[in-house]
Amino acid sequence: MRDHPVKKTILLTAILGAATLAHADITHEINPTSSVSLGVWLDLGLQRVGTPDGSDWKMTSSGPPLNRVMFKGQKNFSPDLEAFAYLEHRFRPNTGDNAPGANASAPGDVQLYRHSWLGLRGASWGELRVGRMLNALQEFNGGYEPWKGGTTVANVHTGGINSGVRQNNTLYYKTPELGGLRGHLSVSDSEGNTNNATIADPTTPRALGVQYKAGAVSVAAAIDRGIQQQETRGLYGSYNFGVATLMAQWERGDSGVGTASITRRSIGAVIPAGKFTYMLGYLNQADEKKNRFGAGLEYWADSQLGFYTNVGLNRGDGWTPAQRKAQFDIGFRVKF
Repeated sequence: MRDHPVKKTILLTAILGAATLAHADITHEINPTSSVSLGVWLDLGLQRVGTPDGSDWKMTSSGPPLNRVMFKGQKNFSPDLEAFAYLEHRFRPNTGDNAPGANASAPGDVQLYRHSWLGLRGASWGELRVGRMLNALQEFNGGYEPWKGGTTVANVHTGGINSGVRQNNTLYYKTPELGGLRGHLSVSDSEGNTNNATIADPTTPRALGVQYKAGAVSVAAAIDRGIQQQETRGLYGSYNFGVATLMAQWERGDSGVGTASITRRSIGAVIPAGKFTYMLGYLNQADEKKNRFGAGLEYWADSQLGFYTNVGLNRGDGWTPAQRKAQFDIGFRVKF
């Protein structure tokens, strides 16, 4: 649709009404050692993107992927043994549709899109999860980008290139933390991770990573090998200076099966100022002839209600003429 003030007014009225759909997190203690909880996060706004003959305003989730229904369970068996479960589904609240990209076993299947796992953990031996979840490389990279790897027009996320994202039938082990250092290993069965495609000679998806966190410093490194033997390496880091947190991502990986590797880099900053937060970022994809400049502003009325706006500028011949037009979004989110 083209720019039209009446359409914009209708959409703004609709998203303001959506705030009433958010429900507070509900936690029920079954007994002193066991509890379950339910939470709902909603994020809706307007997004302006370029089109071949102008621009288009649409309703969408403009911020990080916060449209989720979450179920959590926890059971303590001993001081060093705890069971936990997590189910999370992502959806589009403006239509009720499942979010795209689900790794379904058959087209049209209803699926808990984001996560579904059961796990055990203890301080002396680490943590083990079994189910559907991010691999060890993707576990890190969204945490080193100002918009947390979200879908806003401004995000400068390197994306993992061809690393798998949420993988089915996965074993994920985290070592105990030792002086801020922790190892990560994920292994997934090739069955159920093909997105219904026929893949010759599939390999076992696996990823290995390590993260160090101490005070203001956080750094991580990971390597991932996917079902088609595509390899991705990543280095990530951030430092909190107090007045701002600076962060960076570097990834190099195969752009396709049997093709040359590509490199992506990003730098960003998160600057808190009372109830306001400013975000700045730059993404460089030189091998793909793409660059992006992003800027954003958040205002949190309290810890559960936030408003945001972002702008993204794409530059480089790798983008289409429509994508090189300035993009904007504005919206709000409610979370508990």
